[in-house]
Amino acid sequence: MANSDSILGLTPRSVKTIRFILSILGFFGLLAGLGGTVLTLQEQEKQQRIQISAAIANTAAQGIDEITSPFIHYGLHQMYEQEFPMRGITASGTLFLMAEFENVSWHDVRMDKVEFACNDQAYDRIDDWDEDDPKNPFCARLKGADFTGAYLRKARWDSADLRDAKFTSADLTEAQILDSVATNAKFLEGVQLRGITIKNSDFTKAKFSPEAKLNCTVMNEECALLQRSDFTSAVMNDVLFRGVEINRVDFSNAPMEKVEFDCERERNGKHPCTTLKEVCFASTNLARAVFENTKIENVDFTGADLKNARFKNVEFDDVVLSEEQEATAKFDPISLMSLRNARRNQLSSRNAGEVPCSLEWSRHIKAWKNRFGLDD
Repeated sequence: MANSDSILGLTPRSVKTIRFILSILGFFGLLAGLGGTVLTLQEQEKQQRIQISAAIANTAAQGIDEITSPFIHYGLHQMYEQEFPMRGITASGTLFLMAEFENVSWHDVRMDKVEFACNDQAYDRIDDWDEDDPKNPFCARLKGADFTGAYLRKARWDSADLRDAKFTSADLTEAQILDSVATNAKFLEGVQLRGITIKNSDFTKAKFSPEAKLNCTVMNEECALLQRSDFTSAVMNDVLFRGVEINRVDFSNAPMEKVEFDCERERNGKHPCTTLKEVCFASTNLARAVFENTKIENVDFTGADLKNARFKNVEFDDVVLSEEQEATAKFDPISLMSLRNARRNQLSSRNAGEVPCSLEWSRHIKAWKNRFGLDD
């Protein structure tokens, strides 16, 4: 016997869309009607948060990319317009595919394990992309999004436009930002960055709060990782790097005065220390920076300001740091001996693509971004 869907001549996707639109109508009816129910304001807000959280989860689960983002975008905008308190709304574990949430406020929303990612067709285009192909759109369009106070533990952004996004006081513990552009993004007062992973991403001119900590989780199970990413001119004064792996990162021209590279405290039998490998500090302001118990391998300090920077128990291997810079900084005997030995193996012996700050190296670091069509 044929099912009712086939009798009506509707495809399963059409039926899914109709049911989804009905759920939208019901949700907006809820937004408009809750104010007239006989409930206390606190009860109304609690009920509305529960319904909104369920609507967000159910909407994203429909998997209809062309409808999901506009619906949630409108719902969040309505809450903002009504000055509705968003603390207590949850989107935990929600998967947003091909999301479009530019300038949307996610203030105080619980979003642990949320994912902003590509659909299968987008991943196929990315995997097969060639320099001569048309540019791809971002899989998550979140330019100007406001995540202030949001709970974003283990959240994941993949191929996302995060330009001008705000993460003030957000909890990004063990979050992942991959193949994304976060130029001019703000990571300010109270932001939590324990165990964060940043790979193949552009953080040019991003701004970090003084004393922000890129470090390890409470039991040192996961430590922050910065890999093949661009932090050119990022404002990182007084930022603390503890137990962080930094690999193929460009910090050129970045204000990093009084930054600290050090070990995390020993916990759970683990004592991870920061490593800097294939890093560019060209013309970086590292005045009064602290490098302690750190391994520095294949790193270029050309033009960096190292006035009163301190190096203690540092292991150098293949480094560019001039005698003039050495004279302005402070080295303990172990670090000074290691530095002078490292000068015997200069970076010029490397292949061009492995020399930090070189044009070829910079091109490799930023090549992933070429596939996106960036608008101004």
